[in-house]
Parts: sequence; C-alpha cells; structure tokens
Amino acid sequence: MNELAYINKDTQEQINNYLSLKEPPGLILYGLPGLGKSKAARYIAAKLLGCDGTELNRHPDYYEILSEGALRAEHVDLLLDSSHRCSIGIRKVFVVYNAHTITRMIQNRLLKLLEDRGKKNILILISSGNMFLDTIRSRCNTISFHPLNHVDMDHFLGMKEIPENSWQFIHFLTDNAPYIIENEYANLQIYLKKYNQMQSISMREDLYKIFHVLVEKDPNEFFSANTKHPEWNIHLVLFPFYEMMMNEFKSGENSGNLRTAFPYSLYEIEQAFCILEEGRKHLTFTSYTKNDFFNLLRFIVEAV
Repeated sequence: MNELAYINKDTQEQINNYLSLKEPPGLILYGLPGLGKSKAARYIAAKLLGCDGTELNRHPDYYEILSEGALRAEHVDLLLDSSHRCSIGIRKVFVVYNAHTITRMIQNRLLKLLEDRGKKNILILISSGNMFLDTIRSRCNTISFHPLNHVDMDHFLGMKEIPENSWQFIHFLTDNAPYIIENEYANLQIYLKKYNQMQSISMREDLYKIFHVLVEKDPNEFFSANTKHPEWNIHLVLFPFYEMMMNEFKSGENSGNLRTAFPYSLYEIEQAFCILEEGRKHLTFTSYTKNDFFNLLRFIVEAV
C-alpha cells in the first residue's frame, strides 16, 4: 500500500525528489495540520535509514522531539549530544515536531546540526508555517503540504465509511485535510451533529440558542467546549451560506425543498455573500476568542 496515498500528489513528487538526492540536506515540512506532515517525516526517515517504518522507533540512529509546549534549549542539547557518531549506518535522522514553536535563539543552536560537514546528520523540521531564519532555510530543502483535491478526499472519506451526504460539509470544515479526520473523528461527530441542528432553525435568533451563548457561563456553550480548532467553529456557521451560494449556481438544485430549509427560509443570496465575507475576515484573526465567535453569530443574525 502506498504510505503517502492521501498526501497531495504534488507534495508526493517533492518527497520523492528529495529522497533521490545523493546527499540530502536538512528538510522543512510545513503546512496546515492534518495534511500528512508527520506521516511523511517518518516515511522519509525510514527511507534515509534504510529500515521499515515499523522498525523506526527502535532504530538507534533515529531521534525525535515531540514537545507539548515550545521547544526548549535542553531539547536541542539532547539532539546535539546524540549527533556525534552513527550507531550502525552512515547517517542519523532527527525529527522535530511543532518546529513553529522554536525561538530564534533555539534556531541558532540547531544550526550546529545543519552545519555538519560530514553530512551524517539530517534534521527534519515539522511546522505549521515556514517562519525559520534565513540561515536555517538556506541549509534545508523545503516541502510544502497542500490539501487534497475533492476527488482524492472523497476517496479517503469513502474508505473511512463516512456517509456520503456529509462529505461536502467535511470538505469545508477541514479544508480537505484527511489525517485530521483520523485524529479528530470524535470531534468531527460533534460538528456534524451541530450542523444538523442548524438545519432545523426557524428563526435567526435560534443560532444563539443552538450555540448556547445567551446564558453567562452556560456549561453547554459551544465555543468554550470546542477551542482546539477555532477555525472549525467559524467554518461550521459559514457552511450553510457557502452551500447556499454553491447551489445558487447549480441548475436544478434550488428546489422548493431547499427553499424552505435554513438558511434559504431566512436569508437572501446577497446576505449569504456578506456573511461569507465577514467570516473570511474572522479566519484571518491571529487569535480567536469566544467574544469573536459571538460577534460573528450576531453579524449573521442581524444581517440586512
């Protein structure tokens, strides 16, 4: 089975090109969560060390750092202490997860691994963005991870036996990131259930009730209970309007049944467009709070 089957095909090509190098340099893997960066890093490490992926954790020349918070100096010191001599092969591979948390000072310390003249140490940095120092980037190849296309994503969802009538919603919610579904399947069900509840709305103000934002410190308040993926919360309330816009341009899909359901029964197409534009602004916020989410709900309820 192709271990990279559900990684974007352009990204797969970049990975294969990297592995074809006689003396591969350090590597930066960056992109949104759920696009397969961790899976690809382990695949690449196994290929570089000439072992099977199932044996990787036992390989004496493989090291990985997975920190719950920001990478600290002692993590780098551990890597540097392990970099002096290969145990059984011609190289060591070091994988650093959450590399976007590395400070400039720590990045400078990592340069010691990348400046290895013997080229026996290969550093793989997994990051949600490419915000590294120029001195780091110039010593590494960079592979960017992109979402799957709809056809490949549908194949993935079918393989996971997810009902087809929810595929379009999942495309929109997850930005076609397949592996986040594997890791967040239980959370995905929460969002599917909430989306189905939205279909029964008969008044705009019902949005406040569905998301439990009217009563202070309501234990069922949706945003506070689901802060791991704030962008999912935004996508959730935007999807009905996105779907409305898409159906508007598909012949034969604006049937009478659709017209009687939310949001068709309460909004015009121009209002849907304005709501999507406002939602896109919210997606650019560097941090997102419960108050921000309430303001988005209020904009939707009061849309004119």
